[in-house]
Amino acid sequence: MTHNAENASDVDPVLEQRLIFARSLVRKSRSATVHDLVQTQQRSWKAKSQASIRADQWLDAALEVWMRLFPDETGQLCRPVGLRHGTLVVHCADIGARHTVDRLLRAGAIRQLKDLLPDVQQVHTVVKPVESHK
Repeated sequence: MTHNAENASDVDPVLEQRLIFARSLVRKSRSATVHDLVQTQQRSWKAKSQASIRADQWLDAALEVWMRLFPDETGQLCRPVGLRHGTLVVHCADIGARHTVDRLLRAGAIRQLKDLLPDVQQVHTVVKPVESHK
């Protein structure tokens, strides 16, 4: 019986991806047992989840520092959302808040921010809708 286009739509895409993944693992290590392969994958997932937890903890610390530096309404309207290649990404609710933050950063807040968060080399502010702020 041949495999046609109708049967292709019946295949669960998640199952298909798992099968592809399992075949790649087998090809990588034919001598490994299934238990070894499962253990390797579990370690990989655990490492990824730990990295995610560290990123969340870093962001919590960044928010705390941010609120210390900008305790007024500006701190409420603009929030750090992440760090990419040494650049702290900050979402602002409107252009006025973004302008205020940029002005304060140029006036010296960037130095304090870098002292308190050594991973930060620069700050990039972006205007995002108010719903993105908690």
